[in-house]
Amino acid sequence: DDGAPRAFVSPELYQISPLSADELERYTLLAWAERRCRKEERRRQKGKLQKQAFALDMAKRVAHTTDPIHDSLLVLESKEMQAKAVAQFQNVMKYMKDYPSRSKNLTLFAQEVARQALAHEALRDEVLLQVCKQLHGNARAESELRGWQLLCVLVSTLRPSDDFAPYVKAFCQRAFARVQDADAGDERRALIKQALVNMEKARKARVARAHAPLDTTELL
Repeated sequence: DDGAPRAFVSPELYQISPLSADELERYTLLAWAERRCRKEERRRQKGKLQKQAFALDMAKRVAHTTDPIHDSLLVLESKEMQAKAVAQFQNVMKYMKDYPSRSKNLTLFAQEVARQALAHEALRDEVLLQVCKQLHGNARAESELRGWQLLCVLVSTLRPSDDFAPYVKAFCQRAFARVQDADAGDERRALIKQALVNMEKARKARVARAHAPLDTTELL
């Protein structure tokens, strides 16, 4: 599980149709990993990527790391998308200061993550999961804050799949429960709440478009 309170729902979250306690129990990152993540991964030895794949610990697969990944987190169909996923994870790590970078403008890494995910729908769940992974169990305050900044922006521009969306929402809702008693000036609190609001706005916009009346003016 994601190590957070389950039952309590902050009154602040009722504006975003919060998930129930049962749903919070069901939609964990570990549950998603067991359903959709790769079950094995190749590793590097002496700078070379080995052909042999090693079984993965799913709990570690969705927990914060300071090591780059060598395969996508999710099962992606093409080698091109797998390579892009690996590259975007490094960009996520560099933006969050989990990985060294020579660039002083770390915003460029966040922009590249968003650009690639917008250009390739197959990467959207992948990059959102990558950011959640780097937030999950992150003990470094600056890195965690930057991760929430990144996730807040991404969920306002990227649409997770209908299957993955409740897992992202549950992850954010549990995180909000952890910081709800923090000082009002705690930036994490505002960012997590905004991420939830952004997701709800995007969801409502999709529903509105789906139920919009057919425009027949061009047919006349």
